[in-house]
Amino acid sequence: MAIADSLLNIGANAMAAAVTYVALVDAGGAEPTGGGYSRQPVAWTAAAAGRTPLAGDETFSIPAGFTVAGWRGFTAASGGTNHGGADLPAEPFPNGGEYVLLAVNTAIDLNPA
Repeated sequence: MAIADSLLNIGANAMAAAVTYVALVDAGGAEPTGGGYSRQPVAWTAAAAGRTPLAGDETFSIPAGFTVAGWRGFTAASGGTNHGGADLPAEPFPNGGEYVLLAVNTAIDLNPA
C-alpha cells in the first residue's frame, strides 16, 4: 500500500521546518572553507505529492580548488544537524566563483526512490 500524499506532505513540511540552512559539499561530504563561502538560510514551498522545493535559487561563493558535488540541509548556520540532501553533477571551481543552487532542482522529497 502506498503512503498517501497527505502523509508525505506532512512529513515533507515538517522536514522543511527543520532544515533552515543549505550547504554545498564535495564528493566526500565536506563543505568548502574560505573564499566567502557560507551556508545559506532558506525557505521552502508548501509540499505537494511529498515534495517541497526551495522557495528561490541560492547563490554561494566557492573558493578556488573546490568541486561542488552535492547539497545538504542543516538546522544551523554552522554545526547543527545534517538532514541529508542530494548529489549534484560535479562542478569544479579551479579559480573560485559563484554556484547557483536552482530551486526547481532542489527539494525535500519523501517519495520512495
